[in-house]
Amino acid sequence: MTRMDEAYRDSSVPSLAVKVPCCGTETTLNDLVYNVPSGFARFRLRAWSPNRRMLNDEDLTRIGHALGHPVRQIWSLI
Repeated sequence: MTRMDEAYRDSSVPSLAVKVPCCGTETTLNDLVYNVPSGFARFRLRAWSPNRRMLNDEDLTRIGHALGHPVRQIWSLI
């Protein structure tokens, strides 16, 4: 079972801490740098606006304050 599978199946898992095989560094799956913005979440908020591309930092901050947790913008092709 992979670390992501374990965290997904058991909501009591407190973190996504891992030791990366390339250099043995301790990190979290959320802090890894991917080729495109990516993330792991328990839920998603989806927004659609044909006249807008990206949310700006102020928008993300306001949404994060409303949710009580910082948010990250990730594009989805679905």
